[in-house]
Amino acid sequence: MKKAFFYFFIFLAYSSSAQLLSESFSYPSGALTAVSSWVEHSGGGSNPIQVTTGIGLNNTTQGNGIYISGGGQDVNRTFVSQNTTPVYTAFLVKVKEASVEGDYFFHLGAEQLGTNFKARVFVKSLDAGHVSFGISKSSNAAVYTSEGYDLNKTYLLVVKYTFNPTSGTDDVVELFVLEGAIDKEPAAQVQAASGEYDAESLGTVAIRQGNNSKAPSLWFDELKITNTWKAAMETGPSISYSTGLPNAVFSYAGACNISSMFTRTFTAQSTEKTLYLNADYEGVEFSKDSINWKNKLELTPANGAVYQPYFLRITNKGQKDQITFSVTNESEEVLNSALLAHTTINLKSDCSVPIAAIRNLPEGERVLASGRVTASASQMGSFNYIQDTSGGIRLEGDFGFEEGDSVSISVVKGVLNQEPILAKPVTPAPSDIWLVYDNRTVLPITIQLNEAKNYAGSLVSIADVQLVDKNFVFLPNTNEKLSAGNNTLAMRVWSKTDIPGHEKVAGTFGVAGVIGQYRDEVQLYPRTTADFTVIGAVPVNARPINPAETFDLVTWNVEWFGSPAFGPADDSLQYYNVRNTLVELDADVYVLEEVVDLNYFSTLVSFMGGYSGGCSPAVSGGGEPDQAQRVCFIFKDETVKLKSLKPLLTGTQPIAGYPDTFERFWASGRLPALMECEVSINGVTRNLHIVGIHARANRQDAAEREMVYQMRKIDVGVLKDTLDTYYPDASIIVAGDFNDDVDESVVTGIKESSYKVFVDDKAQWQIPTAALSALGQKSYIGYDNVIDHVMISNELVASLGSDGSQLQLPFINIADYPNTTSDHLPVLTRFNLLKEVEGPLSMPVDSVIVYPNPTYGPIKLGISRNQKIAAHMLNMTGQEILDIKGMTDVVEDKLSKKLSKSAEGIYILRLSIGNQIKTYKIVKK
Repeated sequence: MKKAFFYFFIFLAYSSSAQLLSESFSYPSGALTAVSSWVEHSGGGSNPIQVTTGIGLNNTTQGNGIYISGGGQDVNRTFVSQNTTPVYTAFLVKVKEASVEGDYFFHLGAEQLGTNFKARVFVKSLDAGHVSFGISKSSNAAVYTSEGYDLNKTYLLVVKYTFNPTSGTDDVVELFVLEGAIDKEPAAQVQAASGEYDAESLGTVAIRQGNNSKAPSLWFDELKITNTWKAAMETGPSISYSTGLPNAVFSYAGACNISSMFTRTFTAQSTEKTLYLNADYEGVEFSKDSINWKNKLELTPANGAVYQPYFLRITNKGQKDQITFSVTNESEEVLNSALLAHTTINLKSDCSVPIAAIRNLPEGERVLASGRVTASASQMGSFNYIQDTSGGIRLEGDFGFEEGDSVSISVVKGVLNQEPILAKPVTPAPSDIWLVYDNRTVLPITIQLNEAKNYAGSLVSIADVQLVDKNFVFLPNTNEKLSAGNNTLAMRVWSKTDIPGHEKVAGTFGVAGVIGQYRDEVQLYPRTTADFTVIGAVPVNARPINPAETFDLVTWNVEWFGSPAFGPADDSLQYYNVRNTLVELDADVYVLEEVVDLNYFSTLVSFMGGYSGGCSPAVSGGGEPDQAQRVCFIFKDETVKLKSLKPLLTGTQPIAGYPDTFERFWASGRLPALMECEVSINGVTRNLHIVGIHARANRQDAAEREMVYQMRKIDVGVLKDTLDTYYPDASIIVAGDFNDDVDESVVTGIKESSYKVFVDDKAQWQIPTAALSALGQKSYIGYDNVIDHVMISNELVASLGSDGSQLQLPFINIADYPNTTSDHLPVLTRFNLLKEVEGPLSMPVDSVIVYPNPTYGPIKLGISRNQKIAAHMLNMTGQEILDIKGMTDVVEDKLSKKLSKSAEGIYILRLSIGNQIKTYKIVKK
């Protein structure tokens, strides 16, 4: 009978049961993240928060605390998640200096922190000797105390977050500023502004260093998170012991005489002179360096605190189902104890641990694993899979293994996104093994689709499956869904494979791959196109008309271009890939979003030769210009003459009822950018107004999702009113990252696009990229919509080229495109400024119908016989299959013949009549 892992801890109670977290920062001096459980979530390691002399009330010093100054590293740690009981957060603060503008240095958040910060605490300068503290529920401006508080004096601050169940915006956030602990909860000095969305839960506390020019310098100490005011007032250091032991332990049995090993960390706050960690089982040993081993771990608190990484190994000394671990003092008094289950694992003949057993081991266990490689890093990018007769598992890193290699490796068990993994030890030992024996073909196990969860980590083959979404092509680092009968399975297309760019298959096929996992979802990872029994070809972005005869515009979000902290890690490689893509596209105008580094941008324009460029000064979030996103333009000198480039909407007055503070209008300052220019193509000259936009991005957090959508909807409405009012007769192109689709919204739970005001005004505006949405294509990698669009005013409808808009696929030739270049695809739109569709329109284009639909081939246009029409038809891969101009009868005849010869499926038909255009989805039976 198998023994289940279980655990039982006995803790001595030293503090209030209402405490969720007690932190005195009693660590050795140095960077906080290096000596404690705090982790960095922003800042890239710059200006790390330091452990320094602590502070106490009445300007005393005690133990250690932390000091923050200027911009840089932000850190956090978790506590038991709360969503009903009030949360009190108390801490000591002594401010050295603060800016007049003020900034926040502390906040709470959900257990998975994200960017939805709650209960932000601010400080700003009032005069030469005083500061004011402020509180904000979320992203609203802070409400500050009217009273001033002395610089260089320690205060006890308490933040109270009260959960209220009535609505989604009625939670209350209050700030108390005290000179010392008091028994009874007083009235708060200040309360955050109401109206913002509530927190779904709180489970993370964070310390922030903020913006260089606004961030305060201050000491911070004695943090307590509790559910009661009384517990929050316990301002002194707490006594606590945390052994860091796993939930259960085990040892190995067999002829190899190998010990199991655990890497742990012991932390404590104690008044004892010396502490010991020991066990009641002969086979247990401890070490601080993994070299010198003893039957007990000796610990000496420094400044009342212990932070000691250590190693624990267990040699099998006979059956013992439970082992008691104890923390004792010099008098052998038990201060803390834990009773852990002990299990025996039988090793394989080569002394390695069976992979099935490894999958159940705790994190940090060093083991010898052996098996055959079923998927290699050369196929998957940064990881492999190996399997033996007991099962399979993921191996992180590129070790030069190839599919089919038989390997024996020393590794550490870990977990990544809930999936068990193996990784190379951070500090390899001389005895570690990394061997490759031979290479043989690995045959997959044939399974049914609904059996995938039973073969985690193994190579499998599944027959007779279909894609749920048959549109477009396979995109890199995206999930598809396979179906068979009533069952479905996620299939991950990794960017390093040769699968991205191939057209999807409409019918059934077979596919092989390893069974991976992302969080609680089982996924199939095909390794190569050879894993598919049928796969489509790689389409070619055809431009049948010479680019010299058309005006070509490209919009592309180049994902934090040049940013050292965000976006692709290798900025120089991103520059190289973006540069080569733009040169290959050879467009007349490029509208680029998310440009950060202006030096990279300038170098890019210079390299292209024959091009000029410029950027809008309006940046996102009101951030530092060298770290903020902006819209930029690059244009061909031969065809485009710049007249002006400026932000639009700079004088917009605050709008009543705006969902949040009006400082967040147009992504907190990332205003639309207007480029007025004169374009000359083959002797024809047109004046164009090109508006580059990067609209406010969506939020995953349910509390802010609708608010952000409403903000963007209002932003878009203001843009349309401005263009309609001040540029009524201009030839306008609006291009950029819309952060929403135009047929329907990408926001969960909302149907109506935030661009509906443009979509509905068909007499004045058309959206050629809407055809891409209708085809089921995707411009934002990993999501199921087109959010990069181009809109044109009615003055340009007749000039829209027969090619219309096309998504470009640079990832076909760029390795690991989403990680090296961008998470968006470029969109190319062509205009034929030489041609205008002639003939008056006797009826509104919205009234024109195409019937029958669905059709077996013959088709009619509900329009007069003497109307001149331009018709353009695409298949579901975006390939043009017909481009015809003529009178109604001629167009009907050619459309009918083409559809009669075409395969069953969906086709996109665009009719241009006079200066109006309409797109239809045609179903061919």
